[in-house]
Amino acid sequence: MSEDQQILQQMQRLVRGVSRRIEEVTGDCKQDISLTSKRILLAELSEFVRMQQHEAAELRVQILRSQDALDAFASLEKKLQQIARLISSSN
Repeated sequence: MSEDQQILQQMQRLVRGVSRRIEEVTGDCKQDISLTSKRILLAELSEFVRMQQHEAAELRVQILRSQDALDAFASLEKKLQQIARLISSSN
């Protein structure tokens, strides 16, 4: 599995986790529960979202690093092609 596929799977898990937690909290809030309980649930959701944002930021860094590596490889490939042309034209 490529690194891009792994990153995509991590992002999909992240989205599913956030969606599931939102459903849990909003489902609980729809029931007849105390305001204090609702506040606690919303605080938990806020913390969960903060953690997921942190994970998303880490994934963004991984994506940028992957893109930098691809750009460097493309540049190297272009230089190797130029060298190959120079060698073939000098013969």
